[in-house]
Amino acid sequence: MKEEFKKEIFHSSISSVTVFNGLALIRRTAEIKIDSGKWDVILNPIPSKAKPETLRARIVSDKGSAKMIGLNYSEEYKSHKDIEEKRLLEKEIDYLKSQLYELQARIQLCDEKRNFLQSIKTRSINEAQFQMTADKPTPEDWQNSFDYIFSTEEKILKEERALRDKLAEMTGRVEEKSKELEKKQTPSIQAYYFAHIYIDVLKSGTFTVSVDYIVDDATWFSDYELRVNKGREQSFLTFCAIVHQNTGEDWTDARLFLSTAIPTRELKIPEVQPWIIRGIQVDREEEEDTEPAVLDTDVSEEGAAGITLAVDQSVLIPATGEPVKVVIYSEKEIPCRLMRKCLPQQSSNVYLYSETNNPFDFPILPGKVTIFHDNNFNGETRFSSIAPGEDFILKAGIDEDADTSWKLSKKKKRIKEGRVIHTLAYRGILKNRNSSDINAEIDISMPVSQEDTVKITEITINPKNVTKLNESTVRITKTLESNSVFEYELSFNLEYPENIQIHGIKFF
Repeated sequence: MKEEFKKEIFHSSISSVTVFNGLALIRRTAEIKIDSGKWDVILNPIPSKAKPETLRARIVSDKGSAKMIGLNYSEEYKSHKDIEEKRLLEKEIDYLKSQLYELQARIQLCDEKRNFLQSIKTRSINEAQFQMTADKPTPEDWQNSFDYIFSTEEKILKEERALRDKLAEMTGRVEEKSKELEKKQTPSIQAYYFAHIYIDVLKSGTFTVSVDYIVDDATWFSDYELRVNKGREQSFLTFCAIVHQNTGEDWTDARLFLSTAIPTRELKIPEVQPWIIRGIQVDREEEEDTEPAVLDTDVSEEGAAGITLAVDQSVLIPATGEPVKVVIYSEKEIPCRLMRKCLPQQSSNVYLYSETNNPFDFPILPGKVTIFHDNNFNGETRFSSIAPGEDFILKAGIDEDADTSWKLSKKKKRIKEGRVIHTLAYRGILKNRNSSDINAEIDISMPVSQEDTVKITEITINPKNVTKLNESTVRITKTLESNSVFEYELSFNLEYPENIQIHGIKFF
């Protein structure tokens, strides 16, 4: 006789999540205690966005003994009970809203009563002053009237306060029930799944059962915070991730892993393609400069392994699609020697940068970098992909305690034999308001003419100790003491015919 499977539903919780670009691998875990025999262990519902064909399961135990003999799933739909709960919620919300409207009307009535009493009170005071001079009602009579008006007003105020407290409580209940209803606003037919793990228990005990499955609608991208201490020339990088998920279930107290791999659900093995080499006849003159055609053997494998990063702390990421920021690595010091980069002809800003290297044992991934100087926001930049130990230029924002300027300081014009000759001088100024010395690189574009009719002569730069970067750019390297100013100058002659207009230069 065929042995029947014992059935029992067990509660499981999400123990770990691995997020890829566009999907996530979920692991649910349950601790179960079962006797020997054959069991159909059923784990509580898996959301509708899960891909049931991706289900995988395992069972382990320290003392018990069992083997897994099968895995399946069953598909269920939203029951009539769910629909009835939704209707009841809608009715309750309608009733609460009607109570709200009634409370608001009663509060408005209290306001009108108070306004009416206020008008009586003002009129009575004026009448009292008049009637007292006419010697009609006594002051005691008027006092009794005022006492009545004030006591009535106090009762109305007390009633209004109680109504407003009740209104606030009722508003909170409406919001709470509306959120509960929103969670139930699912399509009229929605599938969810039960995982059935068939187990042959040889020795009873406590077992850890886990089931893995893939869900869509989850993604992540890297995000960074760079904190710079200019005085100590230190920089610290916090590596974060922005995670979005709308998978149909909240990730509560789960271990989070973030992967750059591109998993594929279907692997298609390519067929061998013929490797054909052809000859193309060319002229003899071109033969020496012609390289042979080669087969492009670079292979980009879809689904190739990437890197997986672990988030140390357990996380809570609700299934709302809202971004949640998690920290992967906090305050990692990046070795740096801060330099100031100045381009006075383009900008008055003084830019901070450092030549450094990736201190992590994993790549720095492309992403936005938010820069702080101490605790003050300074700006944003972006990282490209940087391998472990790879050298790169760290852009550290703008030094707000330094600035540079570039102005025409001298101009003289004369005309000789139909040609215009300008003698021009430009002065650059770098100001250091930092409390410490700074190292600066000042890059200056030299004037260049690409036309025979336009001549640039007698180019002089002061100071003379400069580094030539290329045909049109020189660099001044300077260490400035704290709270000091450095001046430099570029002068030259510009000569051109009277009948042409000059572009690319301003004479003011």
